[in-house]
Amino acid sequence: MKLIAFLLIIAITTVNASQEVPQCVYDLLDKAKNNQICQQGDTACISDLRSLDQCSLNCLNQNQNKQPQTFNCVKSNCKPTNPSAQAYFDDLVKCQSTAQTSSSVALFSMLFALIFLLI
Repeated sequence: MKLIAFLLIIAITTVNASQEVPQCVYDLLDKAKNNQICQQGDTACISDLRSLDQCSLNCLNQNQNKQPQTFNCVKSNCKPTNPSAQAYFDDLVKCQSTAQTSSSVALFSMLFALIFLLI
């Protein structure tokens, strides 16, 4: 599974290399890289992030990379229950909403793929 997520990151990065990435994406990636989403030992938060990762990838696959449908699927079906994971998800949705580029769905999926690799 981690290999699939890694390959997804490479593919998305390659396809979207020429498009400008909003600063909030980098901020959220840094937060994930620095383990600032879940408190140490918070297994419920980590479990929620894993579920979020899988759900977002399922939405992406079900909607064949179509931006509005994928984003709506994630917003409707992938809501976490853990407060820390929910706060990160809310930030991610806010970032996605402000990113008006065609690459925003790809960036959304890339963030969750990265989270999966880090956990």
